[in-house]
Amino acid sequence: TGRIFLAIAAMASGVLTLGAAEVPREFQAGMTWGFAVKPGFFASAEARKDVDDMCALGVRWIVLTPNVWQEQYCSTRQFADFEKSIPDFELMDIIDYIHRKGMRVQLRPMLECHDGSGRRSVIVGDDGSRVAGKVRDYCRKWFDAMRARSVWYARLAERTKCEMYCLDSEFDRLIWKSK
Repeated sequence: TGRIFLAIAAMASGVLTLGAAEVPREFQAGMTWGFAVKPGFFASAEARKDVDDMCALGVRWIVLTPNVWQEQYCSTRQFADFEKSIPDFELMDIIDYIHRKGMRVQLRPMLECHDGSGRRSVIVGDDGSRVAGKVRDYCRKWFDAMRARSVWYARLAERTKCEMYCLDSEFDRLIWKSK
Protein backbone atom coordinates (compact mmCIF):
# COMPACT_ATOMS: atom_id res chain seq x y z
CA THR A 1 0.00 0.00 0.00
CA GLY A 2 0.98 3.62 -0.06
CA ARG A 3 0.72 4.09 3.71
CA ILE A 4 3.45 6.09 5.32
CA PHE A 5 6.05 4.27 7.34
CA LEU A 6 7.63 7.01 9.38
CA ALA A 7 10.77 6.82 11.43
CA ILE A 8 10.66 10.48 12.34
CA ALA A 9 9.27 12.02 15.48
CA ALA A 10 7.65 15.42 15.82
CA MET A 11 8.78 19.00 15.27
CA ALA A 12 9.97 20.73 18.41
CA SER A 13 11.29 24.25 18.71
CA GLY A 14 12.15 24.57 15.01
CA VAL A 15 14.26 21.40 15.07
CA LEU A 16 13.19 18.02 13.74
CA THR A 17 14.00 15.30 16.26
CA LEU A 18 15.12 11.93 14.89
CA GLY A 19 15.53 9.76 17.95
CA ALA A 20 18.14 11.49 20.12
CA ALA A 21 19.69 13.48 17.24
CA GLU A 22 18.56 16.95 16.32
CA VAL A 23 18.44 17.95 12.67
CA PRO A 24 18.81 21.65 11.78
CA ARG A 25 15.74 23.32 10.25
CA GLU A 26 17.67 23.77 6.97
CA PHE A 27 17.92 19.99 6.64
CA GLN A 28 15.66 18.71 3.86
CA ALA A 29 13.55 16.52 6.19
CA GLY A 30 12.04 14.49 3.41
CA MET A 31 10.85 11.02 2.64
CA THR A 32 10.15 8.74 -0.27
CA TRP A 33 6.47 8.00 -0.63
CA GLY A 34 4.28 5.98 -2.95
CA PHE A 35 6.73 3.35 -4.14
CA ALA A 36 5.00 0.57 -6.09
CA VAL A 37 1.47 1.90 -5.54
CA LYS A 38 -1.12 1.01 -8.12
CA PRO A 39 -2.98 3.35 -10.46
CA GLY A 40 -5.71 5.11 -8.52
CA PHE A 41 -3.80 5.44 -5.27
CA PHE A 42 -2.59 9.03 -5.74
CA ALA A 43 -6.18 10.04 -6.60
CA SER A 44 -7.52 8.52 -3.37
CA ALA A 45 -8.56 10.11 -0.07
CA GLU A 46 -5.96 7.87 1.59
CA ALA A 47 -3.19 9.53 -0.44
CA ARG A 48 -4.43 13.01 0.51
CA LYS A 49 -4.47 11.95 4.16
CA ASP A 50 -0.89 10.67 3.85
CA VAL A 51 0.19 14.06 2.48
CA ASP A 52 -1.70 15.86 5.26
CA ASP A 53 -0.02 13.63 7.86
CA MET A 54 3.44 14.24 6.39
CA CYS A 55 2.79 17.98 6.42
CA ALA A 56 1.69 17.85 10.06
CA LEU A 57 4.89 15.97 10.95
CA GLY A 58 7.05 18.66 9.40
CA VAL A 59 8.14 16.76 6.30
CA ARG A 60 9.38 19.36 3.82
CA TRP A 61 10.32 17.20 0.81
CA ILE A 62 8.44 14.28 -0.73
CA VAL A 63 10.16 12.03 -3.24
CA LEU A 64 7.68 10.47 -5.66
CA THR A 65 8.87 7.31 -7.43
CA PRO A 66 6.51 6.35 -10.25
CA ASN A 67 7.39 2.94 -11.65
CA VAL A 68 8.50 2.47 -15.23
CA TRP A 69 8.82 -1.08 -16.53
CA GLN A 70 10.85 -3.30 -18.80
CA GLU A 71 10.07 -6.96 -19.46
CA GLN A 72 13.35 -8.52 -18.27
CA TYR A 73 16.67 -7.47 -16.81
CA CYS A 74 18.11 -7.46 -20.33
CA SER A 75 15.26 -5.75 -22.24
CA THR A 76 15.79 -2.62 -24.30
CA ARG A 77 12.33 -1.05 -24.04
CA GLN A 78 11.04 0.89 -21.02
CA PHE A 79 7.35 1.67 -20.72
CA ALA A 80 4.43 2.62 -18.50
CA ASP A 81 2.26 -0.38 -17.66
CA PHE A 82 -1.46 0.52 -17.56
CA GLU A 83 -2.04 -1.94 -14.69
CA LYS A 84 1.01 -0.97 -12.60
CA SER A 85 2.25 2.53 -13.49
CA ILE A 86 0.77 5.71 -12.03
CA PRO A 87 -0.90 7.73 -14.80
CA ASP A 88 0.56 11.16 -15.49
CA PHE A 89 -2.65 12.95 -14.51
CA GLU A 90 -2.52 11.35 -11.04
CA LEU A 91 1.09 12.38 -10.60
CA MET A 92 0.30 15.92 -11.69
CA ASP A 93 -2.66 16.16 -9.30
CA ILE A 94 -0.78 14.81 -6.26
CA ILE A 95 2.22 17.04 -6.99
CA ASP A 96 -0.15 20.02 -7.05
CA TYR A 97 -1.67 18.90 -3.75
CA ILE A 98 1.75 18.50 -2.14
CA HIS A 99 2.75 21.98 -3.32
CA ARG A 100 -0.47 23.48 -1.95
CA LYS A 101 0.50 22.03 1.42
CA GLY A 102 3.79 23.94 1.21
CA MET A 103 6.09 20.97 0.63
CA ARG A 104 8.61 20.42 -2.13
CA VAL A 105 8.66 17.53 -4.59
CA GLN A 106 11.44 15.47 -6.06
CA LEU A 107 10.25 13.32 -8.98
CA ARG A 108 12.36 10.19 -9.34
CA PRO A 109 10.97 7.59 -11.77
CA MET A 110 12.10 4.10 -10.87
CA LEU A 111 12.63 1.18 -13.24
CA GLU A 112 11.32 -2.26 -12.38
CA CYS A 113 11.41 -5.52 -14.34
CA HIS A 114 8.41 -7.77 -14.95
CA ASP A 115 10.65 -10.82 -14.51
CA GLY A 116 11.25 -9.79 -10.87
CA SER A 117 14.98 -9.22 -11.25
CA GLY A 118 14.85 -5.59 -10.14
CA ARG A 119 16.46 -2.40 -11.40
CA ARG A 120 19.87 -3.13 -9.86
CA SER A 121 20.09 -6.28 -11.98
CA VAL A 122 19.78 -4.48 -15.33
CA ILE A 123 22.59 -5.56 -17.62
CA VAL A 124 23.53 -4.09 -20.95
CA GLY A 125 26.18 -5.68 -23.13
CA ASP A 126 28.75 -3.89 -25.20
CA ASP A 127 27.61 -2.75 -28.61
CA GLY A 128 29.60 -3.91 -31.57
CA SER A 129 29.87 -6.96 -33.69
CA ARG A 130 30.94 -10.49 -32.81
CA VAL A 131 29.75 -11.96 -36.07
CA ALA A 132 30.71 -10.32 -39.34
CA GLY A 133 27.81 -8.25 -40.71
CA LYS A 134 25.74 -8.61 -37.50
CA VAL A 135 25.77 -5.42 -35.48
CA ARG A 136 24.63 -5.62 -31.90
CA ASP A 137 23.27 -2.33 -30.56
CA TYR A 138 21.65 -3.45 -27.32
CA CYS A 139 23.40 -0.82 -25.21
CA ARG A 140 22.43 2.04 -27.51
CA LYS A 141 18.80 0.87 -27.56
CA TRP A 142 18.65 0.63 -23.74
CA PHE A 143 20.10 4.10 -23.26
CA ASP A 144 17.80 5.49 -25.99
CA ALA A 145 14.84 4.11 -24.01
CA MET A 146 16.27 5.54 -20.79
CA ARG A 147 16.71 8.92 -22.45
CA ALA A 148 13.13 8.93 -23.79
CA ARG A 149 11.76 7.95 -20.38
CA SER A 150 13.89 10.55 -18.60
CA VAL A 151 12.85 13.35 -20.96
CA TRP A 152 9.17 12.38 -20.54
CA TYR A 153 9.30 12.60 -16.75
CA ALA A 154 11.61 15.63 -16.74
CA ARG A 155 8.99 17.47 -18.80
CA LEU A 156 6.31 16.39 -16.35
CA ALA A 157 8.51 17.61 -13.46
CA GLU A 158 9.04 20.93 -15.21
CA ARG A 159 5.34 21.36 -15.99
CA THR A 160 4.36 20.67 -12.37
CA LYS A 161 7.18 22.84 -11.02
CA CYS A 162 8.87 20.04 -9.11
CA GLU A 163 11.83 21.43 -7.24
CA MET A 164 14.01 18.45 -8.19
CA TYR A 165 14.16 15.68 -10.77
CA CYS A 166 16.45 12.68 -10.38
CA LEU A 167 17.35 9.43 -12.05
CA ASP A 168 17.34 6.28 -9.99
CA SER A 169 19.49 3.25 -9.25
CA GLU A 170 19.29 1.74 -12.73
CA PHE A 171 22.78 3.13 -13.20
CA ASP A 172 24.18 1.25 -10.23
CA ARG A 173 26.25 -1.06 -12.43
CA LEU A 174 25.80 0.42 -15.89
CA ILE A 175 28.53 1.98 -17.97
CA TRP A 176 28.22 2.82 -21.62
CA LYS A 177 31.39 3.39 -23.50
CA SER A 178 30.46 5.77 -26.27
CA LYS A 179 32.39 5.15 -29.47
